[in-house]
Amino acid sequence: PTGYHVVNVLLHAANALLIWRILCCLKIPGPWLAAIIFAVHPVNVESVAWITQRKNTLCLLFFLLALLSYFRFEDREHRGWYGLAMGTFVLSMLSKGAAAPLPIVLLLCAWWRRDRIRQYDLIRSLPFFAVSALISLVEIRFQYLRAIGEDVVRDDSFLSRLAGAGWVIWFYVYKALLPFHLSFVYRRWQIDPVNWLSYLPGLLLLGLLLLGWRYRRNWGRPILFALGYSILMLLPVLGFFNIYYMKYSFVADHYQYLSIIGVITLAVAALWQVAQQFVKIAMPLAGMVSLLVVAILGWLTWQQSSLYQDSETIWRDTLEKNPSAWMAHNNLGIELEKQGKSAEAIEQYGQALKIKPDHAKACSNLGTVLLVQGNLVAAIPQFQRVIELLSHEMGADDSTCQPDPTLVKAHNNLAIALLSKGRTQEALKHFREAIRLEPDHLRPLKSIAWTLATHPDSIVRNAREAVALAERAAKLTGSQDASILDTLAAAYAASGHFDLAVSTAERAIALAQHLDNEALARDVQLRLSLYRQEQPYRDV
Repeated sequence: PTGYHVVNVLLHAANALLIWRILCCLKIPGPWLAAIIFAVHPVNVESVAWITQRKNTLCLLFFLLALLSYFRFEDREHRGWYGLAMGTFVLSMLSKGAAAPLPIVLLLCAWWRRDRIRQYDLIRSLPFFAVSALISLVEIRFQYLRAIGEDVVRDDSFLSRLAGAGWVIWFYVYKALLPFHLSFVYRRWQIDPVNWLSYLPGLLLLGLLLLGWRYRRNWGRPILFALGYSILMLLPVLGFFNIYYMKYSFVADHYQYLSIIGVITLAVAALWQVAQQFVKIAMPLAGMVSLLVVAILGWLTWQQSSLYQDSETIWRDTLEKNPSAWMAHNNLGIELEKQGKSAEAIEQYGQALKIKPDHAKACSNLGTVLLVQGNLVAAIPQFQRVIELLSHEMGADDSTCQPDPTLVKAHNNLAIALLSKGRTQEALKHFREAIRLEPDHLRPLKSIAWTLATHPDSIVRNAREAVALAERAAKLTGSQDASILDTLAAAYAASGHFDLAVSTAERAIALAQHLDNEALARDVQLRLSLYRQEQPYRDV
């Protein structure tokens, strides 16, 4: 991942430089300090160190270029700058929909620069509004249809979301000013829309904005501008639109990567204004305070960055700060399972299910570990529970629905467990259901073909079906999977085509040896000797 990290850091550095230039254009005090604080702020670690958030750093880069180009257009009245602003805004929206409020930000900047919004400001912003609306609709469609699908992200009322919006804004202001106890997954709040106290944060915010408007000719102007910008950039994540991540938490550090600029700028400008009132005493003191703030933030950022060295570290830190994060318990279990720490993985899956009993993925993961350990009695109920939880998402006859991979995996693993318990007919039923849900899923294709070809019970054996299924699996892999070729050879032998069985087994051996899978090569070699004697594998 080193290349991704390097590019993300370079994009973040470029963003800091662009912030400095834009604040200079807007004639806001302390632009260089605001840019440095943005560069070393620990809240931004999640957007830079987590390489999946490349969309964040890239989105802000094009967002800031669009702003800067638009200012150049206003200052020079050259259409080329307007076209560049429009082009970079499109790129920003294609990176991430968080850039959608830019047209309103342009009007806010016009008010800041000229003390009013003129008619031509509105006309010039119309194409930006059109682009924002179009791409936002596409993003909302994909978020609801693809990312969320049948999952229930939030089932609370509009009033609950309205109250929660005030909580969200103050949470981000707090973390921007005091970035301590940052967490990868924060606690998911329970907001009571009946309790009037739930609306208090939003009412306080509204009161502050009204007060700023009342004194807009004086000290209220920078508050309206900076705080207004931050609120605008948080609009997509205030909770009025469903976002899949809100299934786990209503807030996340990476959600304020674009909005934090407003809070930082306001804090720095306030410090600078106070210092300028008492130049002889306050300016040196302001310089020392600035150095101290940058040093502390840099140290916090260094500490926060270390959490992203590997998955286990980030999930353990998350659980230390938020023990109720069931998603973190499940994901830590996955990491521990990869390391062969099955007992610890089982404990983590159990914790996830204790917090969220209907967590199908944790249930499936727990069943898989138990299956690998050979604890079939405990594994079977887990897979049955997964099927019970997920099967409602797809109608029995609706083959157009995209099946949940966890459901397909549960049917396949349940079949394997039942087969090991000697419940062959039940196992075949679940193998076939897995194939019905996902016809090209290799694991159930291979498993059922092997069972039908090699089972000792003549009632179960079906050589013709075994050949058909194994051939389909081989075709899907381009005959480049040695274990599937081994299954196909067994199916040919079961059907009496020993010449095909021999040639297919020879190809499987060659491929296994090429891939340094000597154990499989030896097994297939033993079966090959039987095929040459025209004996199906099951007869031995």
